[in-house]
Amino acid sequence: ECAKELFGRLELDEKCTPKMECMLSCLPSVTSVGMASLLPHKEMQVDGNLNVTVDGQACASMEQRDKILKSYNENNVALSFDEVANANQARIRELIQGKNIVYIYHNQVDARGDKPASENEVFNACAETIEEIHKLVKKLTGYVSAPKFFITADHGFLYKRDRLQEFDKGEIYFMGEEKKNNEVKQNPIKDIKPKEIPTVRRTYEYHGNDNNKKKSQGTN
Repeated sequence: ECAKELFGRLELDEKCTPKMECMLSCLPSVTSVGMASLLPHKEMQVDGNLNVTVDGQACASMEQRDKILKSYNENNVALSFDEVANANQARIRELIQGKNIVYIYHNQVDARGDKPASENEVFNACAETIEEIHKLVKKLTGYVSAPKFFITADHGFLYKRDRLQEFDKGEIYFMGEEKKNNEVKQNPIKDIKPKEIPTVRRTYEYHGNDNNKKKSQGTN
């Protein structure tokens, strides 16, 4: 719904030709995993405590993500939304002009929606985020003639004011298989304690910023 509303605003801009597509989120759909999956990488690992590394490097902070981006191209950069939104034209040109790929992180929905004390503000946070991103797109188009924007989220969310009931939940299974008495069975995650959950490793071939899509080499 947030993406659709932002898309509608961009459609009204005669200088913009927006397109909207959906994609599957990584599981579990939490910030640490989703943010990591959006970085360029050949391999991503997630342990039982949801600590994530990409290509063997930590990626939780802005500085760590910037380092990973620069390992693929020294002209890539990761910036916070506030740093760019509050900058004047000269500063924006200093930060962005001549760069290859610029990642700009906006975290207001997470910052307010993930905390019990402010989770009721999530609708306001979404509305403000849509407004702020739209303004930034217009600002960057005018200041540095940025030609292309990809606006995405690390994962989606379902908003409920009341507690989840047991009938709202479903079984979750590993894709791994167990062979016993010549029968193949899937291992249910509900019977495995968190510390026993194996590390998840995903391997990719990264194609940079050309027109090819990222292709999966394998999953185990």
